[in-house]
Amino acid sequence: MIPDCVFYNDPTTGGGNWNERNSKPPLAAWAVLEVYRRGGDRGFLREMYPKLSAYHDWWYRDRDHDRNGLAEYGATLDAGNATAEDARQAAAWESGMDNAPRFDAALGTTVVGNEAPDGTPVCGSLAQQSTDLNAYLVADKLYLADIAALLGHQGPARRLRAQAAGLGRTVRDTMYDPGTGWFHDTDLATGARLTGRGRGVEGVVPLWAGVASARQAAAVRARLLDPAEFATRLPVPSVARSSPYFDPEGY
Repeated sequence: MIPDCVFYNDPTTGGGNWNERNSKPPLAAWAVLEVYRRGGDRGFLREMYPKLSAYHDWWYRDRDHDRNGLAEYGATLDAGNATAEDARQAAAWESGMDNAPRFDAALGTTVVGNEAPDGTPVCGSLAQQSTDLNAYLVADKLYLADIAALLGHQGPARRLRAQAAGLGRTVRDTMYDPGTGWFHDTDLATGARLTGRGRGVEGVVPLWAGVASARQAAAVRARLLDPAEFATRLPVPSVARSSPYFDPEGY
């Protein structure tokens, strides 16, 4: 697990253990490959590849509650995550979107406990599978595959690309809602798309990751360019202007 950030907040002045309680979306392999493309240091790739692989595997070990191959944002076992509300907040922070309506307790967001194979508690996950996180993981597999191939690890590269293709199909088939023309998180227990929370910017990430079909991408793009949706005065807000939770003056 790579912590979001580590710093000291003096408890006597209102500080506490904040962002050490959560990670951030898996974008490190992308960043490492971009550095390599500019510098050409293959030794850097050799150093980073096992670390990136371990981080990628961590998502499925500690953030896939039902072991179905779809990950959830979550929170570590930590004194700062002592209550379900603490853990929910940290899990929302893990997404990088913080107070987005899709993570609002008032809208039904809850946390479930995760365990290691031996039954040891390891963390908590949100009870929803996030479309952005799983699209990021598709991209992460592909970037890791590119790094593996550059290092001569052809077997792992093939496996990662096959995994990326399978996960991409799942995101397309289960997280895209034709009625709203958008990608949505899905309920952990039922698999139902959580469309009632409106369109959030997380639905754009499957386009960045190359996951969306051409028809899906066209529908999302149309809403990105619609002034009643995401083409606001300050473009691409966290939630669509049409959402009942849109707040241009809020956080």
